[in-house]
Amino acid sequence: MKMKFLIYPLLLAVLCLSCVTGSVTQAAERSLAGYAYVAPGARSGLGPVDFNLSVGGGAEYRLVDGFGVAADIGYVFLNAKKDFGIFSPGIFYQFQPSKKVVPFVEGGYALGFHDNTFNMAYFGGGVNYWASDRLGIKLEVRDHIGTDNPARLNLIEYRIGLLFR
Repeated sequence: MKMKFLIYPLLLAVLCLSCVTGSVTQAAERSLAGYAYVAPGARSGLGPVDFNLSVGGGAEYRLVDGFGVAADIGYVFLNAKKDFGIFSPGIFYQFQPSKKVVPFVEGGYALGFHDNTFNMAYFGGGVNYWASDRLGIKLEVRDHIGTDNPARLNLIEYRIGLLFR
């Protein structure tokens, strides 16, 4: 039931944002992109490793050269008692922003929330592949580390996403 609650708004957001039109040259000049992702991963820390699945979406805005800001929101499915939402604003650098294949690194803050909230920092990297002027694929590895006690929470996500602009 929780999965339905998250998937319908994400699909609606993807459809709305994918309606943005533009030519190939305009798309190359644009600096705003949206994405939706699914991310298998693992949570480690004190105790056994828990495998998880995350889903979410967000947007990134390139400011100047390859530097930009991004934010996403998602939900991490661990098990019924430990599931939580996650909001992650941050910064990124894209190494070849005007190419079809765009490697990037990123980092920032993450807020975990469910019954209470907790703070994390994240870092990661990956590659965006633009198959057309408006549609692409995002492959990313992201590591969230709890700031209160780093030994208690280390969440690694292997994200596979759909990019649109």
